[in-house]
Amino acid sequence: MITLSVVVPTYNRREVLQRTIRCLLEQTCDSGEYEVLVVDDQSTDDTLAWLQEAEKTDSRLRVFPNPSKGRAQARNTGLRAAQGKYLCFVDDDVWVVPGFVQAHCEAHQAAGEKAVVVGALGKCPETEPTLPNAYEDERLARVERRIQQAGDNLDAGFFRTGNASVSREFLQEIGGFCEKFRGYSYEDSELGYRLMASGAKFVYAPEAAGVHFTQISLASILRKSTEAGRSAVTFLRLWPEAAGPVPAPFVVPGV
Repeated sequence: MITLSVVVPTYNRREVLQRTIRCLLEQTCDSGEYEVLVVDDQSTDDTLAWLQEAEKTDSRLRVFPNPSKGRAQARNTGLRAAQGKYLCFVDDDVWVVPGFVQAHCEAHQAAGEKAVVVGALGKCPETEPTLPNAYEDERLARVERRIQQAGDNLDAGFFRTGNASVSREFLQEIGGFCEKFRGYSYEDSELGYRLMASGAKFVYAPEAAGVHFTQISLASILRKSTEAGRSAVTFLRLWPEAAGPVPAPFVVPGV
């Protein structure tokens, strides 16, 4: 029986994704305990072709094209196809440690069926030290520091799909990700709020660790900021009571 299904959405990231998948397939636990589901979000490069060839070499790797583009939609595609008792979400630019799968499984066994396990996410030493990369790394580091300080007193806003897991049955019960979110940001926070409203217990598992390989430009930061603003509006229409405590995803000087 498969214990953990790791869902990785991807878009035009073949070279980085290759390392991500290699890390996920080089785990210390029994290979029959987990599977890796990669959902291609309509890439325009050779990502899907490479994935379909890689799928032939390892039965744990399963590849799915996303029928309707979007981060939330891609993760729901993985949810529908998953066979594991638990679902773990990992971004395509996160490189995990060999004990990653085992740490997520052990955290769930210790915390109960309605646990939401948030793993550690650090800076990657191989990231090129450009100004946009440094900006993005510091933003992610601020979130990680807040998670570490909160420990097992995490709130719903700390559900981050770069490294988090939850029971597949629990996730199906609440309907998966909200597909009203079409662009970057807040689709994970919104799911976190629904999980907590349904009785979830959020726990921090530092042993379930990965590093984020940052590769971003100033243009990408500006695009993501714009999309995050739109997503924040969608989020607050669904959860108006969260208007006070929700921080802006990007700090803008003077605003």
